[in-house]
Amino acid sequence: MRDFLRIKVDPKRVFGLDLLRAFAIFCVVQGHGERLLYDTALDRFTDLPVPHGVNIFFIMSGYLIGKSFLLYLERNENRLSRQKILTFYARTALRILPHYLFILPVNYLLVHYQIIPGNTKAFPIWGFATFTQNLATPFWNFYWESWSLPVQWWFYIFFPLFLLLLTRFAKPKQFIPWLCLFFVVLSICFRLSVVNHVTNRFSWDTWMRKTVASRTETIYIGVLAAWLMYYFSKQCGIGMPWLVSSSGLFCLPLRASSRASWGRSIIMRFISRFQLCLWSCGSRF
Repeated sequence: MRDFLRIKVDPKRVFGLDLLRAFAIFCVVQGHGERLLYDTALDRFTDLPVPHGVNIFFIMSGYLIGKSFLLYLERNENRLSRQKILTFYARTALRILPHYLFILPVNYLLVHYQIIPGNTKAFPIWGFATFTQNLATPFWNFYWESWSLPVQWWFYIFFPLFLLLLTRFAKPKQFIPWLCLFFVVLSICFRLSVVNHVTNRFSWDTWMRKTVASRTETIYIGVLAAWLMYYFSKQCGIGMPWLVSSSGLFCLPLRASSRASWGRSIIMRFISRFQLCLWSCGSRF
């Protein structure tokens, strides 16, 4: 692919993942363009059948972190040191907390003084400060953009701890798929348990799409993609064929619609994540 496009890429970078990241950005912009482009000449642009860009970012996050820990475990006889975990926590905190904790009070003041619309009293501010604003219940009308950070934050906290515990009893090659399956089933069960709360597009968006319990599976599917790549890429020939074949799944209506039945929506959300998992594997070329 790099030779075909005549693009010079740093050998340390993975061109396929960069391409996937660029496509994810396009999907996010396309998704947020619905309000901006409504009733304009570009209105049909928002109807393109593309997946949610945040899904791709979640899966890439799980893929990259999962691969990093798999490499570390392989080099250290499947032993995960506390120092490795603490270093990971420190780097994660330094990458997320300074910006987030700076924007949070700024956002609060802007809403409090009615410079931007919102409501600072609807949900406790401490929930946003501790990334618990949407663990299993939704929030709205304040700092909307923060919904995705708790999904990643709690994955960053618990994934190394699960590895620390499970590597005492088995090798990653054996337990990673079961760990991922556990969170997939857990997320599906959560969505089924709250389906009665979903009565319109807004409630679907807040309960199904923007809660940690509903979205954690997406990151673990990325971990599953890393597991597939790490242990089976040579045996299965994962690469461009997987990219092409999995891209064909875009023919399916992957973006769950509020007009569809909620049961079908739940099923299609899982299919879309599995498709992106295969695509992540294929992007490693």
